[in-house]
Amino acid sequence: ELFARIFRKKDIIARMGGDEFIVLLPGKMEEENIISLVSRFLSQLKYPIDIDGHQIRLTGSVGVAKYPRDGSTVNELLSNADAALYRAKDKGRNTYAIYDSVIEHKAQARLKLVNQLHEAQEQGRFEMFYQPRYDAQGHMVGAEALMRWQQQDGDYLKPKTFIELLEDTGLIVSVSWQLFRHACEQFKSLMERHKNISLSFNVSARLLEHPEFLSRLKYILDEYKFPYDRLELELTEQTLIQDVTNSQFILNQLTAWGINVSIDDFGTGYSSLSYLKNFPVHALKIDKS
Repeated sequence: ELFARIFRKKDIIARMGGDEFIVLLPGKMEEENIISLVSRFLSQLKYPIDIDGHQIRLTGSVGVAKYPRDGSTVNELLSNADAALYRAKDKGRNTYAIYDSVIEHKAQARLKLVNQLHEAQEQGRFEMFYQPRYDAQGHMVGAEALMRWQQQDGDYLKPKTFIELLEDTGLIVSVSWQLFRHACEQFKSLMERHKNISLSFNVSARLLEHPEFLSRLKYILDEYKFPYDRLELELTEQTLIQDVTNSQFILNQLTAWGINVSIDDFGTGYSSLSYLKNFPVHALKIDKS
């Protein structure tokens, strides 16, 4: 009844199964007319339906594909309308999305990259490179562990091309622990040749807020007999302020163990020196910008 009230007499309404329906709008229609029709439909869903004295409220998500732009066959149009539907759901539901081949190709590329990231972790293709740090007299005082991803052709990808995706998928947690183990093991051999150097390791927000962060960190350091005072953890301001109380608790524990803390990319976030008084921070890394 609701569909029949909103759509035109010549429109074809079909139920695919469950709570999924398809509406075919024959004839030429401008995009603004389609949007108007879909918006009206979604707004009508908000009104409660009375069933045996119960007020039922509905929401809906709509995906739109146009012929022939988005497909010349039934299957292509259905598939692309379905892709748009899932994008509408990703946007928070109770809305619509119109199929866009550029966005869809990006989404497919992103999905492919996610699968490759899972494979890379399973196959151990993430590695640590070490960027040395020198004091003003030219003595090496430490090195920062930097993640690199080796491709099938032997080339390496830098983190900026995939780190955000690791964060989004939550893979950053397991990958970080995997690489922290490697770093502890590899760095100990460097420390045999350079007695006073420290290892700097980047900690993401996902890793810091993980409930087992402190216990896992301590376990790995003890497992490799890595000296606590030779470790520096690098965090961004943005990471610290996501949960100030939790960050303060963790940083206080870290410094109590003798682990140093530095703020990375300083100058790109709040960059508040007074705000830093809330945290036991040993060093600031000024962003090159």
